Amino acid sequence: MSETLEKKETFWTKLKDNAMKTTNGMAIGLFGTLIIGTIFDLFAKIPGLEIISSWSTVIKGLMGAGIGLGVALSLKKQGVAVVAVMAAGMLGTCIFNWLPGSNQFTVSTGVSDPLSCYVSAILAVIVIGLMQKKKTPVDLLLIPLLGLLTAMVYSLLLAEWVHQVTLFISKVIEWSFSINGAISFIMCIIVSVLVGMALTAPISSVAICVAIVIGNTPLASVAALIGCSTQMLGFAIHTARDNKWGSVIAVGIGTSMLQFKNIIKKPLIWLPTIIVSALLGPLALTFNMNWFDPAYIPATLSVSAGMGTSGLVGPLNIWSCTNYNVWSIVWVVGICIVAPLALVFACDLLFRKFGWIKKGDYSLESDL
Repeated sequence: MSETLEKKETFWTKLKDNAMKTTNGMAIGLFGTLIIGTIFDLFAKIPGLEIISSWSTVIKGLMGAGIGLGVALSLKKQGVAVVAVMAAGMLGTCIFNWLPGSNQFTVSTGVSDPLSCYVSAILAVIVIGLMQKKKTPVDLLLIPLLGLLTAMVYSLLLAEWVHQVTLFISKVIEWSFSINGAISFIMCIIVSVLVGMALTAPISSVAICVAIVIGNTPLASVAALIGCSTQMLGFAIHTARDNKWGSVIAVGIGTSMLQFKNIIKKPLIWLPTIIVSALLGPLALTFNMNWFDPAYIPATLSVSAGMGTSGLVGPLNIWSCTNYNVWSIVWVVGICIVAPLALVFACDLLFRKFGWIKKGDYSLESDL
């Protein structure tokens, strides 16, 4: 009986670890392709630099391959297996939609659905893993063949269903934010807190936001931006107490994930940024949606929502979506930068006064 329980625990522990590794790999792939391409799009709007948009389109189109490569590297795959998983991820952008009551289908290529690419890459990894248990003289041919055949079958039979999951989540968010009153208020709190926590945890907030195309719902995007900015700037305030300024900058405009190992040791230290995210989230309702350019690109807003102040991508992207409207700039600086800094600073003082946070709780010097 005890052996069975141990096996179950080992299985779930391994599954959780691999899920964390591969979602981080997915995030790396997104950063190196879709997100960087989106940043280049900002430069393409500068007069005389329009040619950059040609390159950014190609870079963003490599999202599937980037996700596949990220997944393969996160699981320490080597050789031809890396290339096979990378190609399998790219095949996740090819979706077959079978027409009801017939043997006919339509094919959509270049579909920007990170979840589909991720699932395609994972299935290829599983099949290749089974294959690599015993080496053969024809591995160089067999590994990519089986991996890509798996991705092709997924693309043909399952990709559309996975894509529908993404669309369903996006529609639910869109619907919940379309209801005026208490529901929108509560949803702003939920999105601000959860997306912000995803940014700090070993989960990619930007991958989540891009996957569900949160940019289709501007109010949700603004709430997510508040939560992510609060996490990053809030932890920068905490970090300043125990570390040098280099570490503070690394957390504030790099990633608050650097503090996650301290959160594991003492979860209570996460509470100030969570509280402030919940307090500021509803202020997304004060953002004037008329500031948005009618021609804004949802993908750009999705990236902005999940990035927070990381590389200043969040503020810059949302400003680009409003054509650098002066009031939107003032709003973002006030609500996404100044307010989190002030409120988390106050919470930090309060928590330290009561002894809930102590010196050294946010130390990073051994890591950076």
